[in-house]
Amino acid sequence: MNREDAVKTLIDLGLGKGEAKTYVTLVLSGRAEASPLANLAGVPQPKIYEYLKNLINKGFVKQYATSGRAKLYEAISPKIVVSILQNKIEEKSKETIEFFENSKQSINLKEPALDVSVGRKNVMIRLEDMIANAKRNVFFIPSFNYRKEILMFAKKYNQIDYYSIKISNELMNKLLNIFEIKSEYLSSLKTLYPLFISTDVDFDRKTCYQTAILAPQTHIEDSFMIVFHDSFIPLFQFNVIMGILSLTDEIKIEKLEIN
Repeated sequence: MNREDAVKTLIDLGLGKGEAKTYVTLVLSGRAEASPLANLAGVPQPKIYEYLKNLINKGFVKQYATSGRAKLYEAISPKIVVSILQNKIEEKSKETIEFFENSKQSINLKEPALDVSVGRKNVMIRLEDMIANAKRNVFFIPSFNYRKEILMFAKKYNQIDYYSIKISNELMNKLLNIFEIKSEYLSSLKTLYPLFISTDVDFDRKTCYQTAILAPQTHIEDSFMIVFHDSFIPLFQFNVIMGILSLTDEIKIEKLEIN
């Protein structure tokens, strides 16, 4: 990391550009007077006092009186400054999340039957969102393409139970045949080793909240994820899958141990 990177990091953490340049320069130069500090930092002379005042008010810079008219300025430890800025971001993030959770308005809209995410970044965001919103459990049929991601999210959202369903290739094909949807994405699933995942599975009612198929990127097409919502009953019923699973000895359900 160089000087410019340090300035950018502080800006990302919430400091103004002039404040960040002034603080970084003060850390690197030690105690300094305002005028030479402005030259070193590359900020306008008239603005340096404003930046220093802001940094002092934030508790990031100390001011010393001298025997002459000039004042000396010194930066406090960067570890303390970065920690304070990070804590502020975390507090703001929590407040923002609480605002959205407490301000949700009920809009009478028809629940969509499914949604599709394309591209690995979008797929990972949607997968995490699906797991983060699970209330009780997550069941998944493993795929070596997504094993690392499942374990990562399981550790992050460890307040629910995770179950791995191991099945044969023949049974996997039966599951894929259940999806009678004409889709450019589904047409090549059998060769992509997809990941099946369902959240909030209720075996007594034979229901779940969401079920998804994730397929990895190939040399022909990008990775994608199709999420089937609980309103998808007319086209896809989870109890069909549960029926196949309950009638065969080809499966093994294991609870995932999260360390």
